[in-house]
Amino acid sequence: MNVRSGGYLLIERTERADYMDEQRIPEFVQSASACICEQHPTLDVLWGTSKRRQEAYRERLRLIVE
Repeated sequence: MNVRSGGYLLIERTERADYMDEQRIPEFVQSASACICEQHPTLDVLWGTSKRRQEAYRERLRLIVE
């Protein structure tokens, strides 16, 4: 049996932390690690039932739902 899993993440860049070496780490960091960069979609919004939270999330990302 072959199993394939796929998907995507939208990742927000984050500024380099003060403790990071500025000679090695660029000013903005992009990482698939959720502890470093904010990832979208977030599961709490997708699986939650709060319409208010879902709408605030869409507004924050400037997503239009038609």
